[in-house]
Amino acid sequence: MSFQEFWWGTSLSSYFKSRRFNIICNTLELDLEKKLSILDVGCATGKDFIHFIGERENISITGIDIDDYVIDQKNVTFIKGDAEKLDFKDKSFDFVISMGVLEHIEPIEKLCNMISEIDRVSKSYCIVVPCINTNIEPHIKRFKWQIKDYNKKNQIKGIGINYFSDDAWLKFKGFKNAKTKRFWYIPGVFSNLMIYKRG
Repeated sequence: MSFQEFWWGTSLSSYFKSRRFNIICNTLELDLEKKLSILDVGCATGKDFIHFIGERENISITGIDIDDYVIDQKNVTFIKGDAEKLDFKDKSFDFVISMGVLEHIEPIEKLCNMISEIDRVSKSYCIVVPCINTNIEPHIKRFKWQIKDYNKKNQIKGIGINYFSDDAWLKFKGFKNAKTKRFWYIPGVFSNLMIYKRG
């Protein structure tokens, strides 16, 4: 078992995920008592967002991921698929969430398509990616990267992670009307960037 696998199973990890969930809901002014349709892009097992919604009858959730997962929650429909081309009508979802996904998408054309699709099918959305000036980045195993000046982090080749500044993320066509907000996922350690649009 890797450290990451161990960490995700701890109650401390659950606490920080719950805290992040609340930051997202407060920033987007999501009223979880209202009838809502939600799409989770790159949902995996649902541990980052779907789990915290719970089995609320007023909320229908669709999770999409390129890998097969089972999410045992009555209000969730899982689709195995690629978010580069979403088979939904424009503005089909009240809210679209994607956490820890877009930083992994290559090539850049695919990333552009996914961002545009998220914008197209959503009335509001929230994308969470690593913040370029986070103190520690769990995706990167190289210690030297962790202490590198944040302006040079995106210049390292071969890490397989998209590290863009806040302003650079907002230059993607699908993020034209979006805002950004930085927040501490784990205070003083991991910083995330939220790219969001309210409906």
